[in-house]
Amino acid sequence: MTAFPLAGKVALVVGAGSGWGRGCALRLAAAGAAVVACGPTASRIDATVRQVRDRGGRAEAVALPADTFDSARAIVDRTVAAFGSVDILVNAAGYRREGAVVDLTEADVERTVGAQLLAPLYCTRFAAAAMVRQGRGGRIVTVSGGAAVRATPGQSVHAATKGGVIAASLAWAEELAPHGITVNCVRGGVSSDGSRTLIEAVRRSRSPADDRALGFFPAEEAAELVVWLATPEAAHVTGRFIGIDGNTVTVWGPAPLESIGESTEPWSPALFTKRLGPRLGRRADSLADVSPGMRTKIGWEQHTGGNAT
Repeated sequence: MTAFPLAGKVALVVGAGSGWGRGCALRLAAAGAAVVACGPTASRIDATVRQVRDRGGRAEAVALPADTFDSARAIVDRTVAAFGSVDILVNAAGYRREGAVVDLTEADVERTVGAQLLAPLYCTRFAAAAMVRQGRGGRIVTVSGGAAVRATPGQSVHAATKGGVIAASLAWAEELAPHGITVNCVRGGVSSDGSRTLIEAVRRSRSPADDRALGFFPAEEAAELVVWLATPEAAHVTGRFIGIDGNTVTVWGPAPLESIGESTEPWSPALFTKRLGPRLGRRADSLADVSPGMRTKIGWEQHTGGNAT
């Protein structure tokens, strides 16, 4: 791989004001890409752009939320206006409020869905259209999370959005493959202000340790996975869900089919009891049967140390 494998490429990073999004913007620029940093808070986006420029990279700021159809179109249009194209899209916007389902508020649901589901949908819609028109392929990487594939009590809306972008990305990967556009999802143990509460929860369930020992690495180190997915060396990788937790990389496959039941008799509640009851039983990790401390382990330890998104 050359020192600047993304030279001549333009990367749009949505959610570049902090955390993994900022790390992605910095590392994509270091790999040679011109970067458009996008987010709703101008001061944070400007800070990311200054960091890129201070390191010798090229960057422009777009201080807009990405959770509406019109704003997503404007973000992509301004990216093309700034650098002439859009070759890489990183969907890294995030917002998460923890709380039991019975305590959810409309505002929290709307904001989480807006940042973590609508923004990726709308930005992908317009960035993909631009890539198709350009006719030279492209890369789309969306930040998902462990909540998409593991039980995470108190984070049902977060889990719904993260699972949603994985399902959408599988469809996009098939739709866009004829145009040379790859689509992948990532998750990671990223040490940032946004993941601090999670890191402390994981730390309480283990022996005291620093972030790195728990699998949470600085955003720029974790961002190297996103950079790789944007390079020519990863041109064959699409429709995948990949995790990075410091020294550990995980590749997640589709949910496996657990069992099949058949019957020549008409289905009825009694027949379901007969056919499914013994197979389903009670899950060994049923969250109703464990203490709050053990819930942390069930929700996070089973996928290599926690997820920052």
